[in-house]
Amino acid sequence: NKKQILKHVDHITQQLISEVLSICQNISNDEDVSKAIVYLTIFDSLIITCSQNGFNINLRFLKLEFENLIYIQDKRISSHVFNKTVPNVIKCCKDVTFLNIIWKKVVKNIDQLCVDDVSIVCVLSNYYFPFQSSVDNMYNVKSFIIKNIDFWKLIHFGIADSDPLLRKYC
Repeated sequence: NKKQILKHVDHITQQLISEVLSICQNISNDEDVSKAIVYLTIFDSLIITCSQNGFNINLRFLKLEFENLIYIQDKRISSHVFNKTVPNVIKCCKDVTFLNIIWKKVVKNIDQLCVDDVSIVCVLSNYYFPFQSSVDNMYNVKSFIIKNIDFWKLIHFGIADSDPLLRKYC
């Protein structure tokens, strides 16, 4: 029943993300990766469906688990998270809380930056700059992280890196 699912969306989404994190702790084959991506796809579909039906989504239980989701080591799962799940959460929740969670996790050890940190910010850069793209109708979020000195340290780190692709992203 659609109404029952929508009524318990917080709990269901938390369970889905918990499953993904559990699978990612012990990935042993491609089947595990596929299973995690299926759970993420279900999660994405669920929040999009709720949003399209006018249900207010806040995902309050997900904030702590979301931190761990951004540092999944498998590139296939990570790609899905950053190219589909994070944009869907931002679009459907219309909230910068998740961007702030990601930002705090990235700059937690600003003096020990790594390529992954820079890559994460680069992938999400369209959400950190406060504008609305008329091309893809991205949600206009009001993130002021670009005014933070750590943001510019991160960009400088990427520009000074020896990897030409990373420099291009920055």
